[in-house]
Amino acid sequence: MARLLLAMLPIVLLSKMPAVYVDFIIAELGAPVALGGFLVAAMILTHDVLAALDFARVNQLQRAVNICFGSAVATIGLTMPAVLVASTMVGLPIELGLEPAEIALLALTLAISIVTFVGTRTNSLQGSYTWQPS
Repeated sequence: MARLLLAMLPIVLLSKMPAVYVDFIIAELGAPVALGGFLVAAMILTHDVLAALDFARVNQLQRAVNICFGSAVATIGLTMPAVLVASTMVGLPIELGLEPAEIALLALTLAISIVTFVGTRTNSLQGSYTWQPS
């Protein structure tokens, strides 16, 4: 755990300088503050997206899907709890920006996903089309 924190320290410290410029540009453009979060997420996920596209291009669909699932699990399983803990420590509320109908759809999607992927006869690639070059 200490090594992880030491490895993250330079990244966090180096990210402070560009963050000032990004915040300034967002304020000057009059763009929503959430654009900063979107840009950070895009920068973090770009590497995974490019790797998944490379594997998909050479018809290695399983590796591409594994990278995508890994990114999703890392985002949901690591980033969200870290943000929630930090917001609790600082005393700021977190708002996910979902309406009640969207929360119901999200819950339904998660429930259907659990039913689909828990069974022994299904897998994450079922129903996907694999293109074979001629």
